[in-house]
Amino acid sequence: MSNAPAPFGLPLEAGPLQGIDIGDPSNAKGSFQPSYIVNPPNPEPLFNAYSVYVHDELGILKITGMGKTNKNDKYGQAVRGDFDRVVKSLDGKYGANLRHIDIVNEPMPVGDPSGFAQTLDYLKPSSIWNRDDEFLQALENGDRVLTKRYHLEGYDPLSTIFVLAAVESSPCDSWVIVTYEATSFESAFSKCPQCGMYKIPVYSLCDECDKEANTERRRTQKPA
Repeated sequence: MSNAPAPFGLPLEAGPLQGIDIGDPSNAKGSFQPSYIVNPPNPEPLFNAYSVYVHDELGILKITGMGKTNKNDKYGQAVRGDFDRVVKSLDGKYGANLRHIDIVNEPMPVGDPSGFAQTLDYLKPSSIWNRDDEFLQALENGDRVLTKRYHLEGYDPLSTIFVLAAVESSPCDSWVIVTYEATSFESAFSKCPQCGMYKIPVYSLCDECDKEANTERRRTQKPA
């Protein structure tokens, strides 16, 4: 039995959804489909939007909380503050028995029975976005990273938590994002063998590649 609280009051791997207010499909960057906007039972003030990946049989496999928008945050002070607040809260809940590592300078632990938390907080030495007021530009261009990953043991079905600082719709606006993944999240996906994109397992190819394959088969088939 899991001793981890349901993030935002949303239970992971609890089977078909019941009593949860599911909204429209999510178009959040990086979201898997079917991913839906949701109104969680226990929202938190730092976040103003939430989405869930829902498996027909297993229920919720991934929960994403999207933070409030920090306007004109070119120095990154607001998003770093939000990031630190989220990390402090997660460390208090899950960090007591975790090994905390800096993945840039330490090897990835393998089979650590107590789990681990890894932090990435750096600017590439070769980055041209190296001024203090270019924090978000470096973030948007992949030259700066501010993220923390928790790999949990003993909190089934909660397996992995990601926290990251990100650029919102405008290059000067920022937000923090947190995701909670269930143990079976990765195994619920397979990659299309043709294009490499993730898909929900059932079909041998993703929808687009399947359409292309059918079109090619029809083109090459000889008339009876």
